[in-house]
Amino acid sequence: MTALFTSPNEIGQRFAGATQGITPSIIQMTNFGTPSAQTSTTYVMQGYGAATTGNALYTPLLSTRLRVVWQGTMACSGVDAPAAVEPYSAVVATTAAPAYAAAVVGNASGLGVNVTGIAGTEATGIPFTIETYVTGVTVGSQMWFDLAVKASTGSVTLTNVSLIIQEV
Repeated sequence: MTALFTSPNEIGQRFAGATQGITPSIIQMTNFGTPSAQTSTTYVMQGYGAATTGNALYTPLLSTRLRVVWQGTMACSGVDAPAAVEPYSAVVATTAAPAYAAAVVGNASGLGVNVTGIAGTEATGIPFTIETYVTGVTVGSQMWFDLAVKASTGSVTLTNVSLIIQEV
């Protein structure tokens, strides 16, 4: 009995042929600028979708559904100082990405993370991961992605922020 073997290159060629040569992409963005500490008690944008802070932009190629993963570190000033971070995306390509500290715009695209400052973590921060799915996007239309933060008291700073976007 002979088993058929399909090499990875053959699989890729068949896939590319079935999708007219367009393959869904996975991108990872890192090295976002670190905005200064935020003291707002209401959510404000971090500006990662804007060119000056991060340029977190993506244009879907095939799918109307995206998996979006944010990772980073959130530091709160002082012990027992609650802070929160929320993911946002724009589903309208004509909307300009907000600048740092701008009022919240776009659509919340998942559940956020609430962190309360713990003694000894003020300088180092607490790691966070937010994974969400954004549906109903328009293929071929550029989108921006951003995070919004707020501090109940004191300040909150996001560092080491990275973003992964995958068409699913």
